[in-house]
Amino acid sequence: MLHKSRSAGLRGSGRVLLLGFAAGSLIYAYLCVQTFRAVRFADQGNEEGFQRAALRLAPGNSDYWQQLGVVELYRKNQPELALADFHRALESNPAEADAWIQTAYALHFLNRVDESRDAISHAIAVAPARPEIRWRAANLYAQLGDQQQLRTNLSWLFAEDSTRADAALQLAWRAIGDAPSIAQLFPRQSEIYAKFARLLANSNHATDAVSVWQKMLEKTGAVADGLELVDDFLVQRDFNSAQQVWASLLEHDPRLQPYAPIAPNVLSDASFALPLLNRGLGWRRLDGQQLEINQDTSNQPAGLRIHWNAQTTVAALEQIVTVQPSRWYDFSFSARSAEFSGANGPLITLQDVPSGKVLFRSSDLREFPEWTSQQARVQTIGKFIAVRVVRDAPTPMRGTLWLRNFALKPQTISSQSIPQFPEPPR
Repeated sequence: MLHKSRSAGLRGSGRVLLLGFAAGSLIYAYLCVQTFRAVRFADQGNEEGFQRAALRLAPGNSDYWQQLGVVELYRKNQPELALADFHRALESNPAEADAWIQTAYALHFLNRVDESRDAISHAIAVAPARPEIRWRAANLYAQLGDQQQLRTNLSWLFAEDSTRADAALQLAWRAIGDAPSIAQLFPRQSEIYAKFARLLANSNHATDAVSVWQKMLEKTGAVADGLELVDDFLVQRDFNSAQQVWASLLEHDPRLQPYAPIAPNVLSDASFALPLLNRGLGWRRLDGQQLEINQDTSNQPAGLRIHWNAQTTVAALEQIVTVQPSRWYDFSFSARSAEFSGANGPLITLQDVPSGKVLFRSSDLREFPEWTSQQARVQTIGKFIAVRVVRDAPTPMRGTLWLRNFALKPQTISSQSIPQFPEPPR
């Protein structure tokens, strides 16, 4: 009898356990289904109905309250309702930085400035190393006109978030607008200085651009994006600024120092002994890569070979040269040619920059099967001359031209005793 009673008790306890487990499983399954439904509703998009449906299923979820507040604030333009939603989100999770920053925006829209600042401080306090929070904070401080906090957060972004460097620089320039003050926020990294210099150059603030780039040299010793900055200035035809950066590059960049002119010749790589730079104030191709242009080391001294194969290309090569205004210079070069056919052969010209006035025009270079030198004496107008290899008209042409021994040297005798030679006839 006792054995049967114990067996019955055990079976009863087992049933209770089984029923409890089944009930727990059903409750868990129900909660999972409800959570799944809430997530599905929340993921439907920034529609108020979907967010409210999600909240009915999961009223304690701070993310859903925050998403509803975003809908109220930005789509319905109802900051009061949005603020209440963000407060509910923070009641559920006081450490939710996104809810704090959205609260700050809602308070800003309501012109509750001090409370907005306080909410931003809370956002940074709970997530001080989150770039997104720092970025939003910087934008809010810019709108609030809080220069001190704006600079603090920009300084953090410049040091810690390279992915937002361009956007942070744009914000800094709009909100602060003073290049030296902005440069003080930079870490000891050349990239941010270079980016800012290029931003200034392309915003027509050349003086500030050169100043920031030179500050980079002082602080970091680097020459990042120097050629790109020179090219930016050349696109805008700001030759003075281009020359300032180019001179610094030739002084500080070991890779470019061989391209420095060898006095008294003011031309860079005058003998074409170095790889064609195609950047800055060195030799630059103007042909759009249509011609064969390469070094010729088959003879000494070395030179440059340009080959036309029925192309109609007019401009082939150019170098912008810094000169002294209103001074006489001796110009010379050597050329030879082979197997030319077609009209309008290649020429060497010297033109004043930026006026375009022709200071020298060579004879047609198709007629020199042997190395031939040409010389001329020219008087400059301004500070820059363009030395070009060009043609008069875009007609098809075949043939090969070799060039070497370019020289442009200032005359030391009085210009009054030097006759001015007329341009050769066309």
